Amino acid sequence: MGEHQILSTRPLNIHIPAPRPLFRYNHPQTPLPNPLPPTPELKMITVGMNYHTLPGKQHDFESKFNAVLAALNAAPGHTASHLYRDINDDASYLIVSEWNDEQAFTDFIRSDAFKAVTTWGKEQILSDRPKHKVYKH
Repeated sequence: MGEHQILSTRPLNIHIPAPRPLFRYNHPQTPLPNPLPPTPELKMITVGMNYHTLPGKQHDFESKFNAVLAALNAAPGHTASHLYRDINDDASYLIVSEWNDEQAFTDFIRSDAFKAVTTWGKEQILSDRPKHKVYKH
């Protein structure tokens, strides 16, 4: 049987702050006892861009994503983007992009670079109009 050595019997004095709620809920009949302080205006956003390709065009879409990524990386306010493929539908894709603010994303989707890439995709690769959703955080 191995020996065990006790290094210290003093309790650790560690303070772990309580997690802050992610959102406020104020039911009209139940006032909050300690309302959260006002939160500063959120600026950073994540954009989910959903695309569905025509049958057999998955490889073309994935290849074209490199050109889209180059345009995204050159856009002011863009911080990161990732491409995901649906495991249940190999023609369904999601591009998740991080932006400094919503205006930067809006400026990008109105740019000539974005229009050139999406026009080609709309005519050659996509089966449906892309769907974008903005998440503010």
